[in-house]
Amino acid sequence: MKKSNTLSKFLLFAAAGVTLGLSSCSDDDGITAGESVNVKIVNAAESSPAQDVYIEGTKINSSAVAYLETTNYITTPNSGKDRKIEFRTSSGSSDVYETEKADLRSNKNYTLFLTGTGSSADIEVTEDNLSAPASGKAKVRFVHISSGSSEKVDIYNGTTKVLAGAERGDVTNFVEVDGGLKAIGVTTAGNTDVNSIKSLTVQNLEAGKIYSVIIYGSTNVSTRVIAHN
Repeated sequence: MKKSNTLSKFLLFAAAGVTLGLSSCSDDDGITAGESVNVKIVNAAESSPAQDVYIEGTKINSSAVAYLETTNYITTPNSGKDRKIEFRTSSGSSDVYETEKADLRSNKNYTLFLTGTGSSADIEVTEDNLSAPASGKAKVRFVHISSGSSEKVDIYNGTTKVLAGAERGDVTNFVEVDGGLKAIGVTTAGNTDVNSIKSLTVQNLEAGKIYSVIIYGSTNVSTRVIAHN
C-alpha cells in the first residue's frame, strides 16, 4: 500500500512536471514560426542607397525603398523567434547594409526603421499598436534623425510639450495630439525658452489616424509623415 502511494505521487509529480514544462515553453515563446505578420518598411538612413528587405533570407518588398520612402504593410509568413532581418542595397541582393534579429509574433503589425548611416546604421523594429486614439485625437510617434538638431529634443504642440527627450536614431512611443495639427515645435531637450522652439510644418494629422513623423535634415530641418492606418 505504501509502495502504491509512492508510485502514485511520483506519477502525479511527473505529470505536473510535463504540464509545467509545456506551459513554460508556451509562455516563454508565445510565437509560432511561419505564420503571417504585417511589416512596414521605412528607410530613414540619411544618404543610404535604396534598400530591399529580407527576413530569414526571403525578400519581402517588391520595389527598393529609397531614403525617406516607406511601404504599406506587407503581409508575409515570417513569424517566429529571432527572425533575421536584413536591409540590403538594391544594387546587389547579397550586399547587406545592416542586419538585426527580432521576435515577430503572428498576426501583429511591425515597422522596420532603418536609421543612421554607413557604419552607424541601425534597424529599429517596433510592434505597432494600431488601436484607435481617443475621440478628436491623432496618435503620433517621432523618429528624430536630424543632424541639424540636438542629440535629444523636446517636441511641442504650440507651447505645450507633448514629448520629452526624443533621442537621435530612436523611435519614440506613441502620444496623442489634437486632430488637425499642422505644425510641431522642436527644441533642445530641457530648454525651457519657448522662443527657441523651431516650428516644423507637418501634413494635417487627422483625428482617428495613426502616424510616425520623421524629423530629418542637416541644414534645413524638415518632417516626413508616415500613415499607419
